[in-house]
Amino acid sequence: TSYEYQVQANCSGGNTSNWSNSCSFQTLDCPCDMPACTSASNITETSAKLNWDSSTGANSYNVRYRENGGSWATACSNTTSTYCNVTGLTCSTSYEYQVQANCSGGNTSSWSNSCSFQTSSCDIINESFLSNLISIYPNPANNTLNIEIDKDYLSKTDINIYLYDVIGKLMKEINNNDIINNIIQINLTSFADGIYYLNIQTSDGSMVKKIVIQR
Repeated sequence: TSYEYQVQANCSGGNTSNWSNSCSFQTLDCPCDMPACTSASNITETSAKLNWDSSTGANSYNVRYRENGGSWATACSNTTSTYCNVTGLTCSTSYEYQVQANCSGGNTSSWSNSCSFQTSSCDIINESFLSNLISIYPNPANNTLNIEIDKDYLSKTDINIYLYDVIGKLMKEINNNDIINNIIQINLTSFADGIYYLNIQTSDGSMVKKIVIQR
């Protein structure tokens, strides 16, 4: 915003001078708020729709994504939408993305928090084999979900387990270090009722099971 100001002198005897000439100045461009990513949708084996909430003062948005622990890549630049479609992803892979607002005057906001998602499973040729070694119960589940893994198999393989909600948000991640004996118990008391997906990845392949939480 542009402003102007003038100065007047107070003299002896209660007299005052005339007001001075005007001097003008302009305040800096208003900052825009950092946007907040929400969740990914329309997730397939190789693509996803990345969503976020609009932020005050934003003219457009930049979006970046990466495999978890990898290097950032640009998904969209200067988009005026509140979503970005990204393609060329790898199936059965965990990703995260962040959003940045472009403000007036060439300024940008900080990058947002990260939102995580996982692409759909690859063709799973070993799911039948894994189903004989890994039991998941009860399903529907109430407050606890048990994952029981064959002891001999567990000693020979690396296991990573990911629990996602129905829109692809990562809710829980488990690996070998979290497994006591051969049974994993996932506490579901803080999870809302609904449909979730359990992705179990091993050295021999992966399997995906739909989990229903119902109370």
